[in-house]
Amino acid sequence: MGNIVGIDLGTTNSVAAFKFADVEVVTADDNQAPDRKLTRSVVATTPNGIIVGETAYNQLKADPENTIISIKRLIGRGFSDPVVQAQLARLHYKITQSIEGTDNSLSVWLGGKEYAPEDISAEILKKVVQNAQLYQSQKGQKSTIDRAVITVPAYFSDKQRYSTQAAAKRAGLSEPELLPEPTAAAISYGFKPNADDVKTILVYDFGGGTFDSALITAAGTQFIESGKAGDLWLGGDDIDDRIIELVKQQVAAEEDLEDIDGLIAQMPHYQKVRFLGDLKMAVEKAKIDLSSSLSAKIIPATPLLDDLGMAIPIDVTVTRAQFEAMILPLVERTISICQEAIKYSDYPADAIDTILMVGGSSQIPIVQERVKAAFGADKVVVHPRPMYAVAEGAAIVAAGLTEKVGTVSRDYFIELADRSHYKIIQQGDILPVSNSYTFKTEADGQSLIHFKFFNTDLVNQQNEKIGEMWLALDRPYP
Repeated sequence: MGNIVGIDLGTTNSVAAFKFADVEVVTADDNQAPDRKLTRSVVATTPNGIIVGETAYNQLKADPENTIISIKRLIGRGFSDPVVQAQLARLHYKITQSIEGTDNSLSVWLGGKEYAPEDISAEILKKVVQNAQLYQSQKGQKSTIDRAVITVPAYFSDKQRYSTQAAAKRAGLSEPELLPEPTAAAISYGFKPNADDVKTILVYDFGGGTFDSALITAAGTQFIESGKAGDLWLGGDDIDDRIIELVKQQVAAEEDLEDIDGLIAQMPHYQKVRFLGDLKMAVEKAKIDLSSSLSAKIIPATPLLDDLGMAIPIDVTVTRAQFEAMILPLVERTISICQEAIKYSDYPADAIDTILMVGGSSQIPIVQERVKAAFGADKVVVHPRPMYAVAEGAAIVAAGLTEKVGTVSRDYFIELADRSHYKIIQQGDILPVSNSYTFKTEADGQSLIHFKFFNTDLVNQQNEKIGEMWLALDRPYP
């Protein structure tokens, strides 16, 4: 079977795990306790070449234009996508339409060179595999890692899945298998080879860039996905954005600034991107601190500049009460998504045995409080290793120890002659899907049919074209 590992390819952090005798989470070679097992999903460039991980993240202060973060939010999307356009002001590196390729492709720029999002994801995967290879060699395992089970959000589109597989192949991983992140988390928690009992697990996966929920039935080594829902733009990054807005509002009030966004926009370019990069790092630290402290300070090293170029130092204190009030709508949105997953599964809520919380954002106290209030404190379990659960589940799948039954994550349609869309596959259908439909040809004697296929883009709330084909009929039909 070769040397195969499980990889959680995250928006903010990535991590690998493997199973020989036990499941082991790989130690990263560039991080510090308590997060030594995590590799930052950040890619940067230096005069000596591309760097990945913590050293790349630390460059965000000095050179944010050449530091790529949150690439998972761009992979599989086109430059004209409204979601991508909305990110242009938020992300501090250059994003353009690709010089070569289709009109609906995009590139990011690093060190003056053009890269596809798949190239950046491949660099992250290479680093994670390198860490895993080093870790295994220290354990006496000398064979080369050549395959991986890579986790993706349950609601990734087909394009995003294909792009992730392409990134894995560019990283030297053959035949990459994709696994939904909630399913991986449930496997990590519920894998009990000798158990006879059946458990129904609702996974609450609140990560750095996405939120996923899925209802999984676990029985020994079998895991059946009954329903899922999610939001690809709901995660720790969005919490950061809300804190940044709070900081700007507070500074504007203290300094009597009418248009702080305009002030930032007119700063010299290099000073502006350094300021925004610094602010992002300071906000991330404050967010983590607020899980254990009642207040946190945000003091970016690079100052804001006024109209005359004079420095306006930023020193903002955010209380936990402010923080919780600010993110409460996001938390309530996650609970609504969980309820959608339950609805799609056709399970009664009282039949759920466990609500399993995983992902970095699930560790925020107000998040746990609201989930317990919504579903009952006796049912809620925070995974003992919330940052590693997804990678552990992928490692168990990589070892070939489970049976998985998946479901379709979104509706699929064909376009009819009147340009209306007819649903042929429904969200929640068990994979593989086989359906039969009867249609009339558009004209008598027709010998060709042009099929156009669409699925639901849940972010833009519209149907997205995913492919087309011409079908030659065996004879002309009336």
